[in-house]
Amino acid sequence: MTMMDKKSELQEKIITKYIKEKPSRSTIVLPTGVGKTRVALQIAENLFKSEDIKSCLIVTPTTVLKDDSWPAEIKLLGLGKLNITIECKQTAYKFEDHYDLIIIDEVHMALSDVHGKVLDIPCDYMLGLTATLPEHNEHHLDVLLERLPVFFSISLAECVAQEIVPAFQVFNLKVKLNAGERARYVIYNKMFEKARIELAQTIKNNTLYQDMDVFDLAADASRTINHPLHKVGKAYWSSMSMRKWVCYRAESKKKVCIDLIKKFPDKKWIVFSKEIKFVEDLAQMLNSEGILTLAYHSNMKDNDRAAVLATISDPKYKVLVSAEALNVGYNLPDLDAAICASGVSTELVGIQMIGRINRYKEGKTPVMINLACDNTQEMIWVTNRTKNISSQWVNSIKHDFIT
Repeated sequence: MTMMDKKSELQEKIITKYIKEKPSRSTIVLPTGVGKTRVALQIAENLFKSEDIKSCLIVTPTTVLKDDSWPAEIKLLGLGKLNITIECKQTAYKFEDHYDLIIIDEVHMALSDVHGKVLDIPCDYMLGLTATLPEHNEHHLDVLLERLPVFFSISLAECVAQEIVPAFQVFNLKVKLNAGERARYVIYNKMFEKARIELAQTIKNNTLYQDMDVFDLAADASRTINHPLHKVGKAYWSSMSMRKWVCYRAESKKKVCIDLIKKFPDKKWIVFSKEIKFVEDLAQMLNSEGILTLAYHSNMKDNDRAAVLATISDPKYKVLVSAEALNVGYNLPDLDAAICASGVSTELVGIQMIGRINRYKEGKTPVMINLACDNTQEMIWVTNRTKNISSQWVNSIKHDFIT
């Protein structure tokens, strides 16, 4: 049985189970590349055919998903005549009209107090989709799972083991801060530790805060001007942020990205960064090296972003550099290598990034390389992000990486 056959078999299993049980509220957890969108649409198609529903609202977290991924799959499946509306969560949470079925893509993004209101839109059926459930924000996660219990779940590791998605390689590469960056990092780190210790001591000594952890107390104190720990909370958050951005903006990361891409010229790369300036600078540097590169970020006009997505499939373009906007939902099977130049610690982010390169294509072995500044908190973030996948730490770009 081929990989595509195994994926189709899993999809059919989920669809059949759903149509048989018809849960009114549920969540399906499927890693990127397994076909969450197709599964959800074929569930909707079956519900339309059985006349259980006459309308469907799909809620997406990004315009890429709203304008590209979902419409493309609807067209591919021949479902264009069905009464399906697609809206971003930034708009959809305000809806009060009744829909028979609501599908919430990347449902973990509906955990915020504002966008969580999409869970209140009137409907008969509500289906949440996610690649993996987040490990943070436990209170909101409990609320989500209470309202949309997990109906079906399979991990990325299980999908690889069952040969449903391609096996992939993950490397965590240490990079260096220059002298100025290191000096700034040390200053911000000392400020952070001072605030952290003071907040931890307060929690230990004051029964008023004993049900909180340092992170939550800092968040609460920083938001409230008259809070007795307001200054400490702000110091905690500002120093944590500045420490983080020293790592994200490390100059050595640009050179490492270029060297990696030049080392493997036959690969088609996507590079992720948290910062638009990094994206633009790296794209310009790569193009000046004769490596045709496209940049994609939220500050671009809609038609320019659409042009990038339409152009990147051209074989002459070897690199796509993105500022978070393509972390989720973008499907290009030709991509087979990725660099994360900056990213948060959550496992979910890592799985979503891998999802950009593990779309099925005959003969490819996807490779993910995470950059982390040596002897900084970023190494802990990368460790956390890759804790449940087989990753390997390496110290030099001279490593083979791709086997």
